[in-house]
Amino acid sequence: WVELLPLVADDEELVALHVLTVIDALDMDASEVQLFPSTGRVMAVRRAVLDRARLGPTPIFKIPEFAENRGPTWVTEEFVHEVESSSLQGLAFEAVGVTRP
Repeated sequence: WVELLPLVADDEELVALHVLTVIDALDMDASEVQLFPSTGRVMAVRRAVLDRARLGPTPIFKIPEFAENRGPTWVTEEFVHEVESSSLQGLAFEAVGVTRP
């Protein structure tokens, strides 16, 4: 799902999290998206709704609309709970809608 990349820092042990998994989980009908008029590709997601049936067991992923750039990383509620109960720092989460199967 991810790879951990060590970072060079003076006095701290840091790693960057590189997300490798891409899942087509964006529910285009339920989400508010802005499309490029010329191509129909997604330009921006104003309100995201994910389709839970497409997620499977993957706790952290990107969506294809933004996989090639610096778009958001998506995580499950279970992932958020694990991070919040650990000593990990530097992560912030924003809730999105999820359609139920």
